[in-house]
Amino acid sequence: MIRTCYAGLILSLAMATAAPAADWPQFRGPNRDGKSAETGLLTSWPEGGPRLLATFEGVGEGFSSPTVAGGRVFVTGRVKDDTHVFCFSLAGRRLWQVACGPEFTAMWPGSRSTPTFDDGMLYVLTGKGRLAALAAEDGREVWSINLLKWFHAKLPMYGMAESVLVVGDMLVCMPGAPEAFAVALNKKTGRTVWAAKGVNGPIGYASAIVAEHGGVRQIITLTNKGLVGLSAADGRLLWRHTQGFGGFMAENVLTPIFRRGTVFGDGGHYGGGAAVRLDVGDSGFVPTLVWKKSAGSNHLGGYVERGGHLYGETGRGWSCVELATGALRYKTRTIRRASTLWADGRFYCLGEKGTMYLVEADPKAHRTVGALKIPNAGSQTWAYPAISGGRLFIRRRDKVFVYDIAARR
Repeated sequence: MIRTCYAGLILSLAMATAAPAADWPQFRGPNRDGKSAETGLLTSWPEGGPRLLATFEGVGEGFSSPTVAGGRVFVTGRVKDDTHVFCFSLAGRRLWQVACGPEFTAMWPGSRSTPTFDDGMLYVLTGKGRLAALAAEDGREVWSINLLKWFHAKLPMYGMAESVLVVGDMLVCMPGAPEAFAVALNKKTGRTVWAAKGVNGPIGYASAIVAEHGGVRQIITLTNKGLVGLSAADGRLLWRHTQGFGGFMAENVLTPIFRRGTVFGDGGHYGGGAAVRLDVGDSGFVPTLVWKKSAGSNHLGGYVERGGHLYGETGRGWSCVELATGALRYKTRTIRRASTLWADGRFYCLGEKGTMYLVEADPKAHRTVGALKIPNAGSQTWAYPAISGGRLFIRRRDKVFVYDIAARR
């Protein structure tokens, strides 16, 4: 059941205003594309990497990314069998910690979903499907809903992993049920605005994006069978595309990329992928296959699009691929299985064994201009990093490391 509680909800002005450009308010940044608008960052790093400013310890086991907003850092982690949400100052002082519901404890246990910050609120999804809206000021719960129970959905094999998406006054998420593949909830109350029906295939593990094309605002994500586009207004299925997908266990974990009417989706692991062009016809949107990706594993790293090219781990090493054709411009095996971000003209590539590379790259060549290895580095450094206020945030297991990447401080 939905529970609401408004009494005594008083937010500070800083937390209630819109997030400034320096914030990293959700998974993969302000626009979910892995890009930061920050400037004035270091153009290269000294030997050993930039200065370590702070270490946030004891944040529980997890693979979710830090969220940075209003001068605070939010992160989730598994403590015993529950999801806990932690709030820190930029200096590393713990401001509050709250339990938010049962977390996934089977294969690769730990928190999955990155908190989404919007208008003074923090939206958190646990691995067992409990979605809660928390006051970012002090962590008090305003409303909550169990997506699996409320929409009669099944828990995926690896738990609920998406990071929920704010679209205007709505909070969009994917229960994956036959009568509610995706739902839009009123972000202030948790009440259902619409539920998407008729989508072929259960959810994967990807986080959705919002894009406008052909005068229609749409939600784009991956099912465990391929790409789908839904009307943001009412959840109506606008288009779907399955060709090129369906590899290893059809997990489909990566966030889609949209650019000028072209959508690229990669399943991750060995799930395959494809780029499609969204043509607008008399009967609606028609996805036309442009090219298919090989089923080579790119694990969890995702892509960043710059100038019509995709940069990221393709399964053949960190690569540059032309979005319009799928042509491979180059690849390097020095950087492997890396989560990729972009800021101030350079790429930040975090390998799963704990080494972060600073890379200058264009369609012709790439050059590594810095590297750092996080303390106690090891495998399963899977959380995407975050960039905010001249700081680089890297999470591994129960710690978040904060580095100074500003050119002047």
